[in-house]
Amino acid sequence: MYDCNLIKQRCLILSKDNSFISRVEELLLKTGLYTVDTATDRKNALLFFLQCKHSIVLLDEDFLPRFPHRLHQFYKIAHRTPGIIIFRKSEKDLSGYCFLTEGFVEIIDIPFTNEKLILTLKQTDRYMRLHSKSIFFRGLLIHVGLAVPVLLLLTVLLL
Repeated sequence: MYDCNLIKQRCLILSKDNSFISRVEELLLKTGLYTVDTATDRKNALLFFLQCKHSIVLLDEDFLPRFPHRLHQFYKIAHRTPGIIIFRKSEKDLSGYCFLTEGFVEIIDIPFTNEKLILTLKQTDRYMRLHSKSIFFRGLLIHVGLAVPVLLLLTVLLL
């Protein structure tokens, strides 16, 4: 039998509002596709992110750093870029965050419907799976490209 944690995607919910966290966490757990970690302050969020490999991070706009490039620097330090879903309460322009990360960033306005969140999670999950496959095949092609000259040299030496 397979361990269910190998199949489920790991999500991290970051917000200072406990009612918001409980609503989103309940929705994610109800689908049965995600394991959920939550944090209400930046220190715990940082520890959770560095210890666990979350594939999707759902964060309130209050958790965003003041400057978008700080988020990009943080992902470089952690050596990974998860899918990010930002919940926006105000009409604040968050487009700078979309262009600085290499991963998938989606912005959802609050209030949101459960269907909108589930659809966004599925899109993010699908994108992250395709992205990991492309990284694998890119690395495979590089290694094959490096091996071809060596194989040609060996065939010339053996003839």
